[in-house]
Amino acid sequence: MMNESRVAEVMDANGLDGLIGTRLENVYYLSGVWNVSQTLFPFDSQCYAVVARDRLHEPWVVISTGDWDQTLSSSSAPLRTVHYGTFFREDPVTTDLDADESRLKSQTIDRAPRKDALEALVVALEDLGLADKRVGIDETAFKVAYRKELAQRLPMLNVSDASEILREIRMIKTEEEVRRLQRSAAVTERAIAAAASIARPGVTERELAIEFRRSVVLQGGIPTFCLLRFGRNAPLGQIPSDDTQLKPGDEIWFDVGSLVEGYWSDLARIYVLGEPSEKLRRYYQAVRAGEDLAFEIARPGLSIRELFDRVIACVREAGIPHYRRHHLGHGIGVEVYDPPLLAPGNEHVIEAGMVLNVETPYFELGWGGVHVEDPFLVGEAGNKWLTALSRDLGLIDL
Repeated sequence: MMNESRVAEVMDANGLDGLIGTRLENVYYLSGVWNVSQTLFPFDSQCYAVVARDRLHEPWVVISTGDWDQTLSSSSAPLRTVHYGTFFREDPVTTDLDADESRLKSQTIDRAPRKDALEALVVALEDLGLADKRVGIDETAFKVAYRKELAQRLPMLNVSDASEILREIRMIKTEEEVRRLQRSAAVTERAIAAAASIARPGVTERELAIEFRRSVVLQGGIPTFCLLRFGRNAPLGQIPSDDTQLKPGDEIWFDVGSLVEGYWSDLARIYVLGEPSEKLRRYYQAVRAGEDLAFEIARPGLSIRELFDRVIACVREAGIPHYRRHHLGHGIGVEVYDPPLLAPGNEHVIEAGMVLNVETPYFELGWGGVHVEDPFLVGEAGNKWLTALSRDLGLIDL
């Protein structure tokens, strides 16, 4: 998944000889290891992916002995690893082992573990020839006490914070990342359609939310968030779906997502049971026009500021004259909010290879809301939607 040319370019621009990923997302991006402990204990678990500028295709992974088996499923396997801490897996001696079992045995039973993650990291840095080089570290999940100890153990090592550098690297997607984003979106689209298919008078928000999550799981995805409300509940959208019953003329607001193969989706759709009001039709067409314009004008070299200003003006002219927003979307990838944020005044320039998740929501207390949101790939010769579900206002017959 790693965009090696992008990694090299950004490392060179920042004078870095090495990179250390510490957060789940960055470890996964650099090594292909999705560590369950980092999902369970994100503030405590220590797992690192380490790469050298001249050996980007050979990542090292520092991982606990108990978690080591997860390195076997990495897309970069076989990885070079160094493990730490105590975990017991018994060697039966008399049983023939398969390839994965044999590798685990040779790496974690036959080879003694390091005392802790810091000692293991020192081993990786020394092996990669980085002990006296300039290395960027994703500081967000690195144990605070380790920073001082690392300086003491490797006094010639020059360490700088690199969480934002890693996010800059991840803005430009590889073909494999685009494939995963498209698959994640497809899982969410099918789950939206499954939930909408059971909409009828009397069904509750909770029942539709359950159907959405069920569909995601059946497709092999992980439901991440499900903001699903009826009618005037939409502006209170982050309150969990409840027992509000669907009535003729009500809108159904979906702002939902899933995680598939480590990549996020974040989609929004509006459905209506029966005939929509004139206001709902007009307002929906206005926000849809804004999303369409964003797709049309997002080209390499355009600033986020100009994109934002033109889309806001479009929605106002198309039917919501008082429309305003604090942002109109974001990048998406191993984080649901990858950079760039499509926010006012952002002078960042759009680049080919970005995947932008554009949205143009409008919420009004006492009435409801309209919302459409989709990802698209920015290309040199034109953009490509990564969704296939209709972006029209969804009409459900009574």
